[in-house]
Amino acid sequence: MAATAGDLTAARDHYQASFDIAARLAAADPANTGWQHDLAGSHDRLGDVAAAAGDLDAARDHYQASLDIAARLAAADPANTEWQRDLSISGGKLGIVAATAGDLTAARDHYQATLNVQARLVAADPANTGWQRDLSVSRERLGAIAAAAGDLDAARDHYQASLDIAARLATADPANTGWQRDLSSNYERVGEVAAAAGDLDAARDHYQASLDIAARFATLDPFNTEWQRDLSSSYERLGDVTATAGDLTAARDHYKASLDIRTKLAAADPANAQWQHDLSFVRQRIADLEASASET
Repeated sequence: MAATAGDLTAARDHYQASFDIAARLAAADPANTGWQHDLAGSHDRLGDVAAAAGDLDAARDHYQASLDIAARLAAADPANTEWQRDLSISGGKLGIVAATAGDLTAARDHYQATLNVQARLVAADPANTGWQRDLSVSRERLGAIAAAAGDLDAARDHYQASLDIAARLATADPANTGWQRDLSSNYERVGEVAAAAGDLDAARDHYQASLDIAARFATLDPFNTEWQRDLSSSYERLGDVTATAGDLTAARDHYKASLDIRTKLAAADPANAQWQHDLSFVRQRIADLEASASET
């Protein structure tokens, strides 16, 4: 509860107290896999608090300790899918810390190791949608690392693989808004790579597909600010790609649609710094567009 409420110091204190107990139990009976599992979980939670506080070194140490325990448990009982998934979760968190620290090589290695575990789980049980989604997320993370490194071909391959999984999940359960949002996000990622590669038609198509999903759910649930913000972002990206293509009229329309949504969000919660930034950003886009139009 303390972490949810934003009191990281209190959260850390409680997690540390829990960790101390788990560590004593695990040390007293190293063969007790349940206590070892609890200790790994305590490391994970302390790592989460450290990461939230910006202490990446501490976060990395805790996640590594959790991964070490998970690796021992998974090696001792390879058929235990819970241990295998714990291993993938800790590896994924280490990848996030490395990516945040700017160490793209380490991030890629951690994400790849995580993906390898998830691929084995999916192969063993293709009907497990949770594992399918885990695999999709790892593909997306590897795509982001490749994009950051300038390897657009690898980024496109990973994002497309993630999109393919997300599309299957969303098709199988159209009412699952989480999977629909994953699909929308994946369309955006593939669109970003297409735009970076100069394929504006493909970028526009992917951004439009993302927008169509966001628009549908934003209409169904007008008070869901997450969907509203997604929709505004899709409009903004369509504005970017049409502006780059020289269609200033279409770009202006897209930016204006984004502006209308962001104005409402910012007015509804003036203290939300992200929404204020979003509003400022799209206004800047419109100003840049009008300046370009005046020069032609």
